[in-house]
Amino acid sequence: MAALAARLDCAPSALAGLSEAELVSRLITADALVPRDQIILETRSTNTGENAAFTRDTLDELGLTPHHIELIQDPLLQRRTEATFRHVWQDKQTRFFSSPPFVPRLGEALTTASWTEERYLSLLLGEIPRLHDTPEGYGPNGKGFIGHVEVPQDILVQHQALAEIFSGQSGR
Repeated sequence: MAALAARLDCAPSALAGLSEAELVSRLITADALVPRDQIILETRSTNTGENAAFTRDTLDELGLTPHHIELIQDPLLQRRTEATFRHVWQDKQTRFFSSPPFVPRLGEALTTASWTEERYLSLLLGEIPRLHDTPEGYGPNGKGFIGHVEVPQDILVQHQALAEIFSGQSGR
């Protein structure tokens, strides 16, 4: 939180209690990427599935039927976020665009300020099993939170190799 507060030029206490959506919104407006009045926040969700459903509910309540929605999420969770929104909104013609705020690279200041190495590896290694459409995954053959995602075989092999190297870091 200290790194985010420094970037926003405020005290960490000013950010305490804000939702992830509110924090990201502050970053976006601070960087003048989108005007504050053009951002609609969903702040009630506690997981990605709720976020997709509550966003849809919020827009319905406002009488809005968007053609395009920009999804801004932690870069390591971006693929699953998009899959979740596509699944929840499958009966709509809405198109989703992923827009991660940065590309994480271990050792770089922005990544280091956002995650510890343990958290980075946990997120990275945890996402492939969630995306993979198996009984343990989030797809139709598993928990049903997302539609089918085809994970290329070479990614599965690389994931397994990394999981073995960093055993104990493969889940949240």
